[in-house]
Order: sequence, then structure tokens, then C-alpha cells
Amino acid sequence: MKLVIAEKPSVAMSLAAVLGATERKDGYLEGSGYLVSWCVGHLLELAQPEAYKEQYAKWRYEDLPILPENWKYEVPKDKKKQLALLCRLMKDKRVDSVVCATDAGREGELIFRLVYEYAGCNKPMERLWISSMEDAAIREGFDHLRPGSDYDKLYDAAVCRAGADWLIGINATRLFSVLYGVTLNVGRVMSPTLALLVQRESDIESFISKPFYVPEITCGGFTASGEKMTERSEAEKIRMDCDHNSAFVRSAEKQVKTIQPPRLYDLTTLQRECIVCEWINLFSICFSFYSITDLRCLLNNNTYYNFCYLSKNSMQKFVGGTDQNGRLILKCPSFVTFHPDFQ
Repeated sequence: MKLVIAEKPSVAMSLAAVLGATERKDGYLEGSGYLVSWCVGHLLELAQPEAYKEQYAKWRYEDLPILPENWKYEVPKDKKKQLALLCRLMKDKRVDSVVCATDAGREGELIFRLVYEYAGCNKPMERLWISSMEDAAIREGFDHLRPGSDYDKLYDAAVCRAGADWLIGINATRLFSVLYGVTLNVGRVMSPTLALLVQRESDIESFISKPFYVPEITCGGFTASGEKMTERSEAEKIRMDCDHNSAFVRSAEKQVKTIQPPRLYDLTTLQRECIVCEWINLFSICFSFYSITDLRCLLNNNTYYNFCYLSKNSMQKFVGGTDQNGRLILKCPSFVTFHPDFQ
């Protein structure tokens, strides 16, 4: 019997349905030669500094840097039950191998391996590596399980990443917080990202637009454009040189492009689309109070929507008054702009 461990319950349910493990137990499913259970994200996390030395409970400059020789892990209180269950299942005599079915990536590998090592499991380990939850993809993945050892380097990379985050986050946060007398969170990824945003905002604020000129030649069915030029006289000279002269096409390139159909929704794009749909419903406008008979909005994905009804109470949420010409001013979310015909 194989024990399959997914990263979260919803994924485990999908895997179990395909594998035929339909008998529900406390914390796992069973059937057709499989036990299917799940983690709940990270069941083990790197311990806080005070787990290494009690004196680290206080933030002091003298204690920095904090550099553990060996990493310690702790189990969040709300996840102890599931971790204990997985340890028990791994030691179940019916189980002859364990399948890592966490997300196909570095973090998914870390989530499973920490549980596997914590349980002291030495049973053969196999890896399910799929990026789609379609039934066919799941079946194909289980037909081509890989040895877990093939992903040892991925696990090592995940451990290094987690360690780097801990070392930089703990030490830098404590250092700057102690120096400036206020809590300042510093992170390996967060701080450089914030720096990029600050630099970008600074560039935008200091940007000075400069005019440029592009000579263009209209050639029947197409227009040929030159390079951008800062001096108008240069562009004018090219234009004058080309006036009343013949143009020859020396070479032409054609490219055949294949456009793939859109992928299925992931959680982020699904949530974004749901927000858009919510605004569409709220902007379904047409009632006599404002004498609006038709309204058309353009979303940033170049999709037009026609709106025909919204109650007065709902409408008032989005009315910002009227302009000097008596036209209605609507407060729109950033992803909605009004079609010019209705401005």
C-alpha cells in the first residue's frame, strides 16, 4: 500500500478521487491500495532564536549575529494533530512506500521532507511531479513516479533558502530595530523589493519628458518608421530627402506565431476575475433618476460591457456628484475606464 501525502486537503481530495481512495477516515482517505493524507502548509517551522538560548528572547545588540550551528524546528500548536497522524501513517505496517505529492517546486519539497525526516521514516520515497490537477495529468503522474532521491538537490536548495531567510530576517530586523529604537522588519526578499519600488517611484517623480521625432514613410499598404531623434531638424532632413523619391523594399520577414489557448484559472487570476465581475454587477446602470439609458465600460483587458440597471441605493456608492455641465461623475475602480462615447 502506498501513502500519498499532499500539501493541502483540497489537493488530497482530488488525488484520492482519481486513485479510488474514497473511504473517509480521520485525517486521511483510504481505498484501492492507497492512503491519501495531507499537510496543512508547513507542519514544521524554523524555531525562534530563544529556542537556542534563553537570552535571545530579548533583542540586544550584543547578541548579534545569531548563527545557529544546527537548525531546530518547532511545530505550531494548531498543526500538531495532523503531524502526529502523518507520523503514525508512515509507521503503519501496511505502508510499503511513501509518495511525495506536494506542490512541484522547492517549497513543496521542503514541506514533505521535513515531515518525512521528523517521523524518522526510512521507507522508499517516490515523487509525484505534476503541474495540472486534471484527472488525466494525475493518472499520468502516478504512472511515472520518480525516485525521491532525484530531488535531493531541490530539497537542499529549499533548506538553504529557508536558512538564508532566517539569518537575514532575524539578524537584520533585530539590528535595525535596536539601532533606531523602533521595529523595522528586514527580509531577504522584502527589503530589495521595497528598494525597487522606492527607486521606481523616485524615477517617476523625477522624470522629465523630452520631445522626440520619428520620420515615417507611407508606402501604400504600410508605413515605415525610422529611429527616434531628439533633433527635429534631423527628422525634417530625412523627410525632405525622401519627398518625391522612390522607395525600395530590400528585405521582408514573415513570422508564423502560434497562440496557445488560455490556461485554466489559478487562484490568483480567479480572485482577480471575481473582483471584476463584482464591479460589473455594481455598475449595471440605468434608472430614471439620472436619466441614463445606456452606459458602456471598457475594462483594461479591452473587453466592453454594457450596463442597463442599478438601484438608486447602489448607485449612490459610486456617484461623485456632477461636473459644471451637469454630467454625472462616477467613482470607478482602477481597472475600469469609460468609453469615450459616454464621457
